[in-house]
Amino acid sequence: MKTKTILLCLLMAAGAIIGGDVSAQSLFIRMTDGSEDEKALNTLRSLTFASNDLLVNLLTGSTDSYGLSLISKLTFNTTIGIENNDTRADNQLDVFPNPGSTFISVKGIPADAGTVTFYSLDGRPVMKVNVNTENAVIDISSLRPGLYLILALDRTAKFVRQ
Repeated sequence: MKTKTILLCLLMAAGAIIGGDVSAQSLFIRMTDGSEDEKALNTLRSLTFASNDLLVNLLTGSTDSYGLSLISKLTFNTTIGIENNDTRADNQLDVFPNPGSTFISVKGIPADAGTVTFYSLDGRPVMKVNVNTENAVIDISSLRPGLYLILALDRTAKFVRQ
């Protein structure tokens, strides 16, 4: 029963992924004998359970069946890739120190940004700071401890307030 629950959670996550652009994403089904089967997510119609089987319904109309007792692991490959070895992408801000408690330095602010906005994880803006340089020191002492997203025009960063 525990195995079915875990598999169901994984399959629900796959269902959320299947709705988006999934051209490079795959489901890997590793069997107890060590063999592995790969299914591109953009070829799947649905994943369901019937009796003690995992049914993989394909867009072609065919269905592949896998005995649950023979499956050792289900994984999803959602790696997109990295174009270069630069530690900061063009659309990211550098924040130091991170985590911080009183002041932080934000680097890489676009020249025409005008403001840096801090968002809570539920998407609410919690602080806006006017800026006029590409590097700014910002007082964060008024923020509650937690994880924040920082946005300056089209550049972002994750930040932890201690």
